Amino acid sequence: IAKGGSIAIADYTIVNDGSLEDLHRSIDNILKKLDE
Repeated sequence: IAKGGSIAIADYTIVNDGSLEDLHRSIDNILKKLDE
């Protein structure tokens, strides 16, 4: 799958444009949603 194709079919997208803490928070939020 080309780069754009995998992004198009992704269920979640993590934007890594903040601090490391922001990245960890984004990952934690997605993991919580997956546990539901």
